[in-house]
Amino acid sequence: MRFFILAVFVFGGLCAQAQKLNLVNYGQNQEYTNGWFGSTDPRQVANDTQPGELAVHKLLVDGGWCSAVMIGPQWAVTAAHCVKDDPVAIQFYRDNQAGPTIEIDHSWYGRYARFLTSDSIEFLYQDFGVVHLQSPAPKWVKFAQIAQPDELYAGEPAKSVGFPRNRFGGDIKVRAGNCSVRRLFYDAILSDCAISGGSSGGALFVYTRSGKWKLGGITSSEYAYTRFGQQFTLHGGPYTDPTANRFVNITYYSGRIANTIMNYDHETLPTLRASLTYPVQCLTRFTDVNWKSIYGYELNDCEEVESPTQLECVSKFFRGTTVPTSQNYQSCLNTK
Repeated sequence: MRFFILAVFVFGGLCAQAQKLNLVNYGQNQEYTNGWFGSTDPRQVANDTQPGELAVHKLLVDGGWCSAVMIGPQWAVTAAHCVKDDPVAIQFYRDNQAGPTIEIDHSWYGRYARFLTSDSIEFLYQDFGVVHLQSPAPKWVKFAQIAQPDELYAGEPAKSVGFPRNRFGGDIKVRAGNCSVRRLFYDAILSDCAISGGSSGGALFVYTRSGKWKLGGITSSEYAYTRFGQQFTLHGGPYTDPTANRFVNITYYSGRIANTIMNYDHETLPTLRASLTYPVQCLTRFTDVNWKSIYGYELNDCEEVESPTQLECVSKFFRGTTVPTSQNYQSCLNTK
């Protein structure tokens, strides 16, 4: 009976989505144009002199690779689906020449799970991971600065950097530019920046209003529309739909990452010092439970949390002891 109810729900969602989407720009997966919503593939060789790009390197996993972004001498962030089977090492690249390889001694990852929304959009939730190297990275490696949650807005310029298999065989670091933040959705940034296999765990750099390129997202998964078991991705023609490729919004998890780092070796990374503010701790509470949705007023109210007392009051929403309404949030903010 439960299976029948689930089948009816999924089938109904698929039918509803088929009516909503204009399938003119959809096609069955094609390796060459996968992940970009223009008529030609815009990806080009990355330039390590450009902001942030020297922080992206190749994560070696069993039987293949992903990408990873260095945030400290022995710390990198990547995608959960890249580390769930125990990553092996990070191979460092400079000017697209392969350099030293340093083995990984430990890794952590979010509760990586695949969801199908009511609009039949498939996505990965909490698809972020952290790895610790056995020894420090080469001294010439740069570290990415993680953006703060209030620095990300729809419309900001963006670029994705990684090692895709379908451009130069994954042996060269590639950048996809001339794209932007399209939408903030659940724990993700949706962007029309190109991604594909091998790029997972790489960077989505966002040009913030401070005038700096900062790490806003980690490459997760291509936009996928599933209809009756067949998967389609947008390619070719102008970008018109409100959804796009999915990048984990790493700012949501920066507090948890900072705590992981300090608990493991008591290190406090310069790029994460600001991440332990009460607003960010409040935001990361959304990811500590299977939160079905995050509403605008909840995010706005988190930004107003300024004290341990307020944070403890808000935490009751996540423990299920208080109903998360706007009025209850305001009551928490009024506490001293």
